[in-house]
Amino acid sequence: MAKLKATVSARGLQASEFYNRAGIMIGEIIGGRYHIIRSLGSGGFGKTFLAEDRHLPGQPQCAVKQLKPLTSDPQTLQVARRLFQTEAEVLHKLGSHAQIPHILAHFEEKGEFYLVQEYIEGNELSLELPAGKPLGKERVIALLREILDILEFLHQQNVIHRDIKPANLIRRLKDKKLVLIDFGAVKQISTQVINAQGHTTFTVAIGSPGYMPNEQIAGKPRFSSDIYAVGMIGIQALTGSQPRQLPEDPRTGEIIWRDRAQAPPALADVLDKMVRYDFRQRYQSAPEVLRAIAAINSSPKTLLQFSQIPQFRSVSREADDLSSERGVDYCRLRNLLAAGDWRNADLETNEILLQMCGRKAKGWLRKEDIEKLPCQDLITLDRLWVKYSQGRFGFSVQKRIWRSVGGAQDANYQTFCRFGSAIGWFVLGAWKNYSELTFTLDSPAGHLPGCFCRDAVAFGGVGVVWFVGFLFSRCETCKL
Repeated sequence: MAKLKATVSARGLQASEFYNRAGIMIGEIIGGRYHIIRSLGSGGFGKTFLAEDRHLPGQPQCAVKQLKPLTSDPQTLQVARRLFQTEAEVLHKLGSHAQIPHILAHFEEKGEFYLVQEYIEGNELSLELPAGKPLGKERVIALLREILDILEFLHQQNVIHRDIKPANLIRRLKDKKLVLIDFGAVKQISTQVINAQGHTTFTVAIGSPGYMPNEQIAGKPRFSSDIYAVGMIGIQALTGSQPRQLPEDPRTGEIIWRDRAQAPPALADVLDKMVRYDFRQRYQSAPEVLRAIAAINSSPKTLLQFSQIPQFRSVSREADDLSSERGVDYCRLRNLLAAGDWRNADLETNEILLQMCGRKAKGWLRKEDIEKLPCQDLITLDRLWVKYSQGRFGFSVQKRIWRSVGGAQDANYQTFCRFGSAIGWFVLGAWKNYSELTFTLDSPAGHLPGCFCRDAVAFGGVGVVWFVGFLFSRCETCKL
């Protein structure tokens, strides 16, 4: 063993990196298949390791979370086992969301519990919130929207996260989206004890100081407790100050922060309501907050006035033509558009485009895919969008706006920026991320569909130019 330690030291590893307090050794195999590579982090509730699955082809990497009950008496272990099974089942269901890690396995070994999850390669959101460097309004709103979109799904499943903070939001490298990790309910396994009456109690409140409201500190979290945490992240982004650095009003307990930020009153009002001391005075659901945020920009300013944009087609009252060269079923898209569910209609449009090109597994289109999109299907998609948006959205609407700003096949970058400004994709000198698009009829004409540029917008101006250029070239061919 001494020789082994010397070899490790020679390679530059510290003893704390090679062993953990529970005795798990780097290089050990857990659960008969998970080869531990290195530690990803540890805390009072457990430890997380990067591992590779030796039972699968290519030995893909995964995250292994070790949870050790506070005591090892049989009664506590029995309760912990039941709690662990329940929470693993919940996490498995939550993993159906693209921005929540998938649960790959869960097991018990030597009185300790292990969760195996999808490994998210990326950086903590905390890196995007450096101290003393406030973010602008547009970036803060985009950040709030993206987190709240995940939170809406979470609460629909009747789950309270309980530990939303920048360190538990990972900006995934492959697509630049935020992924929510480290659910607080699982941590109960490491904090429970059995009292003299045989009842389960928990030794500490689950959550993180600064992001945890008073009712959660008292052990009574609610859905609005998560909304409080998201609001504190927004305030942190606007002020450049850590939550624990912000003073409280001694009379009311409310956070005092407005003097540290250049925030529009409407946005500041939304954030104040998100972080009210009394949970009954907060927003009670993520959709409620999202509607309040959408109202901030209900009348966006663009380079073109609506009257300057060429007239759109009138809405047809005839039966919809759902014809397709590729056998695509457009019924779901039609129903979503008819219901005014613009966000899901946009996502359905994206699925249809990928399906037609056989690119669903990849999730994005290439130049050759765009050039081969069937004209009949592009026309069907466009007619549906134009009809149900009353002439406000659709590829043909976007093409007309494109022409009105001087767009052509050899257009320069400034022309694309004018186009982006006209339809609300390019604001205050920056291209919006997909999560920042506005899925209401109040958004600028031509704002949707945005799915065609979903990945392009995420990569900024160059990606938008690339996608839009090929799209309108194809629209000319198909005479949209």
